[in-house]
Amino acid sequence: MRLVLLLLICAGCTGPYLSDLTRKPVVPDYPQPDRTYLVFDPGQGFRVEYFGTGWVWLWAAQAGQLVAGHWQRWDRHRIRMKDGSVSPGGVELCMAFTQRPPETLGVNDWDCKPILRMADQVVAVLKGDAFGLAGTDRPPYRLDACKPPEAFALRRKARC
Repeated sequence: MRLVLLLLICAGCTGPYLSDLTRKPVVPDYPQPDRTYLVFDPGQGFRVEYFGTGWVWLWAAQAGQLVAGHWQRWDRHRIRMKDGSVSPGGVELCMAFTQRPPETLGVNDWDCKPILRMADQVVAVLKGDAFGLAGTDRPPYRLDACKPPEAFALRRKARC
C-alpha cells in the first residue's frame, strides 16, 4: 500500500497532470513560428510573445524592455489513450533567455512547462511579427498590464 502511495505521489510530481490533459485552449496550435501571441496571467496581466524560428521575444509591462531567448518543444511524458491515440499532455514548451547558442545549453538552462498549460493563458494571436519585436531591443510603447493592445481581438475574457 505504501509503495502504491509513493508511486502516485512521484507520478504527480513529474506530470503531466490530469488538468493538463483536459485543457481546451482558444489557440490550440500554440506556439507556431512567425506568430505574435497575447498572453494573460491574472497575477502579471498581459504580455506579448513573438515566436520566430527557434527564437522568442517577450514584451511584458513589468519588464520595461524586450527579453529575447530561445524556444523549443520537448516531448517527455506522452500518454497513450485507450483508443490508441497519443495525448499531447506531455509536450512541454521550453524557453531559455540567453544569447548563447541553443546547442551549448544544458538541460538545466531551459525553463520547461506543459504546453497545454501555457497555451491556456493565450487570449489572442496575430500572424507575423505584429509589433516588430524581432528587429529591436525596445518595445514600441509602454504595455499596460491590465489593458490589451488594440491590435488584438480577444478570443476569451481576461481582466486584472
